Amino acid sequence: MHTLKIAASIAVLLVLIITAGIYTNHALLSSSKKLEAHIIKIEEASKSEKWASAKEQLDMANALWDNTEGAWSVLIDHIEIDNIKELFVRTEKYIETQNQSMTLAETAALKQCISNIPKKENFNIKNIF
Repeated sequence: MHTLKIAASIAVLLVLIITAGIYTNHALLSSSKKLEAHIIKIEEASKSEKWASAKEQLDMANALWDNTEGAWSVLIDHIEIDNIKELFVRTEKYIETQNQSMTLAETAALKQCISNIPKKENFNIKNIF
């Protein structure tokens, strides 16, 4: 009987861990997709040299990042968060100076950094070992 309780407890813990991993991955993927959508709009606006629109999209992305950052800080390495913050700051400065090539370079780096987070934190065997 005692062995059955231990096995049931282990099974429940395993289910909780797997469920938490799936939820975490879904939350990271969902928020990264929202951020990427704004970054794509920033790229499009800067390609068209619509700097006011690019700044507006950046402000929306920053607001979304402010809401996302708290949850992500619990789930991912803080170095990644610092990198994203730095990319946002540099992107803002390049938009202010209307430097198209550097804005596009920074948005590409920002998009890459954000899209890699769910991949790196994905709950799978490759990431466990």
